[in-house]
Formats: sequence, C-alpha cells, structure tokens
Amino acid sequence: MRWKKLLIAAALLTVVLIIGLYAFLVLYDFNRLKPMIAQAVKDATGRELTIAGNIEFEPGIRPTLVVEDVSFQNAPWSSSPDLARVKRMEVQIAILPLLIGKFDFARLVLIEPRVIVEFDRAGTSNFSFDTVSEEQADTEIPPPPLIFSDLLIEKGQFTYRDAQSGFTFTVRIDRLAADIPGFDESLQAKFVGAFDDIPLTLDGSVGPIWAWVEPGYELPVDVTIAAGGATARVKGDMRDPTHFKDLAFTVTADGDSTAALARLAGVTGIPEWGGFKLRARVTDPETHVFSIDSLGIALG
Repeated sequence: MRWKKLLIAAALLTVVLIIGLYAFLVLYDFNRLKPMIAQAVKDATGRELTIAGNIEFEPGIRPTLVVEDVSFQNAPWSSSPDLARVKRMEVQIAILPLLIGKFDFARLVLIEPRVIVEFDRAGTSNFSFDTVSEEQADTEIPPPPLIFSDLLIEKGQFTYRDAQSGFTFTVRIDRLAADIPGFDESLQAKFVGAFDDIPLTLDGSVGPIWAWVEPGYELPVDVTIAAGGATARVKGDMRDPTHFKDLAFTVTADGDSTAALARLAGVTGIPEWGGFKLRARVTDPETHVFSIDSLGIALG
C-alpha cells in the first residue's frame, strides 16, 4: 500500500506544480522580458530586434505565448530596413517539460510575416552578421536547434534578390502548413499562394530550411504543383540554393490547354492544341543558364 500512497503523493505534487506554473504564467508580465530579448539578439547578431506590440500568455490545453509586431533589422547595405517582420507570432508551449526547466515549443504560427533573403554585388548575404569572426566565417555554421516541429504561416511574403545575377522572385503565402523534423532536414509542406503573381498550390517535401541561408547544404525537392489548369511534379535537387544555382530537376506535367500553360509562363501567341503531357530534365550547367537536357511532349 505504501507505493500507492507514494504514487498519489507524486500525482498530487505534479498537479500542484502545474497549477502553480499556470498561475505564474498567467500573472507574469512578459513585456518585462523585451529588453533582455532584444539585447540577447543584439549580442548574437549585431542587429536590432524590435517588439513593438505586447507579449501575452493565453492559457489552454496547449498554452500559447503571443507576440505582436516584431521586426528584425536588415543589413545596412539593403534597401529594405527589415530582414523580417511579423504582425503576430504564436508559440504553443508544452507544460510538462517546463516543470524540469525545458522549453518545448510544439507549434509556431506566423501571421503576416515578411522575410527577405538577398545578396549584394559582392555576394554577401543579409544573413551575414557583424558578430561572426573571420575564423568562424571560414567554417560551416551549424543550424540552430529545432524548438518547434509544426509550422503555420498565413498571409506571408518571401522575397529573394541576388544583385550579382539580377535574379529575383517573390512568393506570396496565403497559407503554408508544414511539419519540420529539423532545420537541416526536409520539411513536408502544403502551400497555397502565388509565385511572382502566378497563383499555385504545392504539396510535397522541400528542404532543409537552413539551405537558403548557409552554403554547403543541398536542397532536395519532391513536390506536386498545380497552377493554371496544369499539374506538375518537380523532383531533384539544388546544390547551391543560396544563389539559386547548380540544379537538376525532372519535371513531369499534364494539363487540358497548351494556350493556358503558355499564358501562365508569360508567352503569348501560342495556338490552342488541346491537352498536353510533358517530361523534361532541367539543369543549369556552368553558365548558370537554364538548359533542357531532354524533352518529351505529347499534344492533343
């Protein structure tokens, strides 16, 4: 019977700790943490982090920290003042790990985020921070530890600019839901939005996230895309995603209208030949100009 009493006592103690922790989180003024958070980011990156809105705690089965109007300073040479800006950020917290002092963020929700990745004419990324020494710059930077595994983005925008090549594109994110096993692993994503104003949906795996920031990471892709009445599967990899170079993709596509597909690609004057099926191998050799190594098309 003694072990039963011990189990009951342990359960009661756990309940008391959870209630006490909830009470603390509900009553604590998290806005007091703003200066410490901003200073920690400043020390780590040399850039300013601004939290213009409130930091609030919303209780629930999965309690949530809500942060509003957050911006992160861009590189001084950029024409955009902010590298990233988020209107609202929600972070769901697992309670039990908190009892042992561990933060376990189960889900991250970003409302109206704006993120830009860019390179100047010297090839310097806006993710190159002033606090990184020359010795550190010559070594591979490990990706940060993953503190959440479920991501939801609504009404966002991602912009890429490369001043060396002049290559730019913008992705409008109406809704993106993703499972992220790690910053250095591929994510499973379902996307609804637009690429350079071309509406599309996407379902598949892309990754890792860290490949867009740190050289040396390949970006494998296996996605199905639907746009303009056509469906395409893109499978392959990009060995230099930070500069959008050195890619090799196999593309298979089919649709009901060749003219609609041409308009989607910005080409006019193409007659209507009816439905189509296509298979192509797309690469960019040393000249970094897109090349079609093989092509098979069925029309009508």
